[in-house]
Amino acid sequence: MYWKNTSKCTGKKTSKCTGNKTSKCTGNKTSTCAGYKTSKCTGKRQHSTADKHLNSNLGEIFVLIQYNSMAKRMKVFIRRAEHLPKSDRLLGQPVHYIILNIYLHGELIMTKETKTVSGYSPVWNQPFLFDIHNSTVGEHALELVIMRGRRHTRDGVIGRVVIAKHGPKSGVDHWLEMIRPCSHEVAKWHNILPVIKFEP
Repeated sequence: MYWKNTSKCTGKKTSKCTGNKTSKCTGNKTSTCAGYKTSKCTGKRQHSTADKHLNSNLGEIFVLIQYNSMAKRMKVFIRRAEHLPKSDRLLGQPVHYIILNIYLHGELIMTKETKTVSGYSPVWNQPFLFDIHNSTVGEHALELVIMRGRRHTRDGVIGRVVIAKHGPKSGVDHWLEMIRPCSHEVAKWHNILPVIKFEP
């Protein structure tokens, strides 16, 4: 199953993939999906896109990124999403949030999370900062996992966006623009792609 072998979040001052604090996942057991080794910090989430949504439009997300070489810091600003798939189980407007994963050489090293916002076109307007050294900035990757909150069952995965030098073209273009010398804030829309179950 996807993320079957997982590492456990350890440390005295780490979050469990909730809130805006960074959690550092350590441990030797990881599984690989789409070229990135992933880590699960909670058992209360589903880890792949529902089969009924695999052949449908999963929506788009508007993201702004910037790398400040002087501060050795990357800013990710999650603006909004649109046209998220409708739910046939939930009454009213479902809530959504985004998990931000930072990878280095394929290893998950940092995780943060947005607040939950209701509706099928949620607006977060939420910034995040990640400390990334100049010498390795090109080897990092940003993964955004769009989640749907549920009250009585596991939270569900809508899909994900990968912004890195390898991956979907929109993500590659966005990443390369960001790491150019004297780069300014770069904002783009990205199509949300499904997360497929993976058997290691």
